[in-house]
Amino acid sequence: MASTDIYLLADLTGISISPSDKEPPRSDYGATSLAHDVLLLVGLDVIQFQRNQQVAYRVVERSNRAVKKINGIIKTIAEKKPRAEGDWKDFELYHAGIDVVEQLLLSLAETTDFERSAPRYVSGSEGITECISKMNKWEANRAALREAAQSFNTNTTAINVFKSGTEDTTWQQGLEDSETQDDLAFFSDLADFIAAHKMSRKPTTTPTRKDAIDTRHAIDGINSELADLRASSFVGKSSAFITFALKFAFIVQGVMVIASEDTTENTTVRHFNSKEVWETAHKVSKHISAGDEAFDEHQTLKSRWEEFILLLSQAIHAEMKIPDLFWDLMELPGNIHRPYRARAVALVDSCRKLVELYRALPKATNEQLESLEEAIDQTIRALRTGTGAFSNAKLADLTTYKIADYENDDVIVSFVGLHLVLEACFKSLNSPGEWMNALSKITAAENQDRDAVDQMLKRFKQRPSVNTVPMTVDVITTKGPLKQLTFRVEPQARLAAVRYAILSRIDQAVQTSAKEGIFGDQSGKELSIYNSVKEAMGNDATCALTFTLKDGSKPDSTSDAKVEVRVEVEVLEVKVEAQEAGMAVQVEAQEAGMEAQVKKEALEAQAKKKALEAQTKKKALESQVKKEAGMEAQVKKEALEAQVKKKALEAQTKKKALEAQVKKEALEAKVRTTSE
Repeated sequence: MASTDIYLLADLTGISISPSDKEPPRSDYGATSLAHDVLLLVGLDVIQFQRNQQVAYRVVERSNRAVKKINGIIKTIAEKKPRAEGDWKDFELYHAGIDVVEQLLLSLAETTDFERSAPRYVSGSEGITECISKMNKWEANRAALREAAQSFNTNTTAINVFKSGTEDTTWQQGLEDSETQDDLAFFSDLADFIAAHKMSRKPTTTPTRKDAIDTRHAIDGINSELADLRASSFVGKSSAFITFALKFAFIVQGVMVIASEDTTENTTVRHFNSKEVWETAHKVSKHISAGDEAFDEHQTLKSRWEEFILLLSQAIHAEMKIPDLFWDLMELPGNIHRPYRARAVALVDSCRKLVELYRALPKATNEQLESLEEAIDQTIRALRTGTGAFSNAKLADLTTYKIADYENDDVIVSFVGLHLVLEACFKSLNSPGEWMNALSKITAAENQDRDAVDQMLKRFKQRPSVNTVPMTVDVITTKGPLKQLTFRVEPQARLAAVRYAILSRIDQAVQTSAKEGIFGDQSGKELSIYNSVKEAMGNDATCALTFTLKDGSKPDSTSDAKVEVRVEVEVLEVKVEAQEAGMAVQVEAQEAGMEAQVKKEALEAQAKKKALEAQTKKKALESQVKKEAGMEAQVKKEALEAQVKKKALEAQTKKKALEAQVKKEALEAKVRTTSE
């Protein structure tokens, strides 16, 4: 039953690493060496993901196939003799393909490096600003992974080089399924947390009883709508609405955590427990659940969302208006390359600090508002000079950039010119000391940019040492052992990655139940798919686990009982009707002779017809029940049994009444005959 060893990382990347090797092997061809090495680095990151796993696995798999195809073309050209003019087409094709794969993997390196150690969601002591930042980072990384996956079907060069007909269609379907899996798993975790969590810290100022009831009602409504969304599996929902649903659940979970932390300021706790916050949140959840772009007071979902985020951000002075341009600062740094990125973020953070100081004012003057507006406007202008720089840069361009030449750089000149405007605004808000802190962070960001650029090339030159451990997984169904698989696994890999490898090696018929399978160790203890292999094996030299499928593909005995009970109801009804018909025939025969005989035959034919209809219903019910399974059958069985007993009692009562009626009519007939 055992199969050949499966190397988990090699299974995704196609790069086989022997346990005796100190370093991973290099590419067979120099032209694909960079793609080969970066693929290995990204693969090492991906097997440690705790979110967005399924799409990430698909990206690595697809990149692996692309590299293999390019190597195949290189080999074909090398072995072909004589060569002809037409072979230049293949030459141009594979060189273009190499650029596509390299750029895709290099663009993902920072994303995968972040995601491999990223927690699943907010779990510690942090403010709402950090919570929103984490949500934005999750959204950006999710989009980057999906864009990378889709690029194989949208990039013209990729289509020409890597197209493979039906295989592409199958892969696309698998990718869509993976996106849904990732979203539903993440959303379900957040919804479970929100439903179970109670904010343990109470505000120092107790709200009125009515406000407390209204707040509880709003939270209950949010839980109900999240549960409905979860039950729908997002069927019929657009991609934009699914993204809003996930972002909303992410932020609500974060608010609940922050409001429960001992280190959170009382003013923030009071604000996050307020009726206003939760009723605004409830409006968002109702809008998402409705699935309409415009809903309730004709507001768009985007405007509802921004209203909610703004309210959370204004935890103390919610009545103070913030310049509208402030929200544009979120967008620009996403289009700025590394030589300026950290410094651009530091400038944005300075503006965020200014807004924080502005909100803390008991009452702002017009001069203070104008100073804030000027600082934000000038920051946006400076950042826009950076969005065009290095827009077509390759790695070599960035790593040769000289940070020391900042003063001669147009982008940095505009950044430095902004310092005077920011300093003036800090002073207008009575916080000159905060400007010195902000300037220190900007300087640190400059050093961060330089260090990051210096490390870029070093990271991709490194060839990491990879160790693996042996692992055996016994795949089990409710009927017994199904298959045993053996792996060579990286200790840091998550069991989610192991499960992904298992799915491709079991029958299609049980793949649905395998997606919800459960890992267990030798003692029978259940393990989370977010455990690493190292955590699962403990101090053992090897890792031996079971993987139990949740088998719901066939109906159980309760389903068969459901057929029998439901058919019993139908048959009993026909028997009662047939008995009624027989009794009626008997009375008619006594009164009307041959005419009663005709009626009797008609009634008997009708009874046979109903019996045939009952048999047909029975077969239809049996066919229907074969598609149903689980606890629902047991509940329905008990209800149907009660229904049978009730109908049997009614039939018995009806039978006795009919017998009494027959006896009465027979007696009356006899009396009439005697009289005559």
